[in-house]
Amino acid sequence: MGTILFLIGIGALLLLLEIFVTPGFIVGLVGFACWFAAIYFVYQSYGNTWGNISALGLSALSIGSIYMGMKSNIWKRFSVNEELQAKSGNNVGFDAKIGMRGITNSAIRPSGSAIFNNEIVEVVSREEWIDAGQEIEISHYIDKKIYVKKYNNETNNL
Repeated sequence: MGTILFLIGIGALLLLLEIFVTPGFIVGLVGFACWFAAIYFVYQSYGNTWGNISALGLSALSIGSIYMGMKSNIWKRFSVNEELQAKSGNNVGFDAKIGMRGITNSAIRPSGSAIFNNEIVEVVSREEWIDAGQEIEISHYIDKKIYVKKYNNETNNL
């Protein structure tokens, strides 16, 4: 009897961990495996009647918990309720000029952000990946999409 209660308790604990702490599927799967093992031991030790009662009981507990969780809107505490305001590729108001120099704000692989005249802008590199903190220049732009390349002081001074 102690093993059965232990497996039921561990299964419940693992299922709660799955819901509230760990993302993924493995911990919950192990929790359900503990419950199935407990039900198996009930069938082996106490017969079909008690095995059926324990299987129905654990099933009712699972379904009831899911129903109560959905009804009480507990999931709203875990969901993101903010709206992303930034738009990808939206460089409205930025006056891009070919040859303008700036610094990469993030790695450009092949896109990222850069700072030109104290303004953060989304940029794309066609030639190579550029690490953060590198000096770059605008090679060309199409509509509001800005293409950059690494600034090479030696080439530009010739």
